[in-house]
Amino acid sequence: MKGFLVFRTRSYGLVGIFLLLLCPWLLVTFGCGPSRPEVAKVKGKVTFRGAPVTVGQVIFWPETGRSAQGKINPDGTYSLTTFDADDGAVLGKHTVTIEAIKVHESGPKPTSLEEEIRMGREGKLGSGQVAVQQLIPPKYANRQTSGLSKEVVRGENTFNFDLQ
Repeated sequence: MKGFLVFRTRSYGLVGIFLLLLCPWLLVTFGCGPSRPEVAKVKGKVTFRGAPVTVGQVIFWPETGRSAQGKINPDGTYSLTTFDADDGAVLGKHTVTIEAIKVHESGPKPTSLEEEIRMGREGKLGSGQVAVQQLIPPKYANRQTSGLSKEVVRGENTFNFDLQ
């Protein structure tokens, strides 16, 4: 019986050493979960007939995976985000869409907080007409009709779009 206990203790010792070596290898090899695909910085400028587009968004749609988007700044520049702010887009080929609209609202506008509260109580806030102005042709906002495509590669990517 004494020999049996010694054998069991030794076999657990070998299994323990094996597991002790196996666990770190598994963590290093497989990590703690799915990893993100590689991304690269993407920036550029959007113009329409030579003039900067001042509002809107640019979206890069990859063949597979998560899309990247960026707000168009008043000077027409943009920078894309996929996972973290301004990290760029996943590597590979992308269809690009660009949307640029302005919303105009007519009707009375409050000049102070008190007036806004009063107008809200009276139901006069948002009672005007709303008009949407397309700043670029709507075809650029559709993946099937934009006709825009780019390939994102490692490093910094600069893609300017001069729309007509």
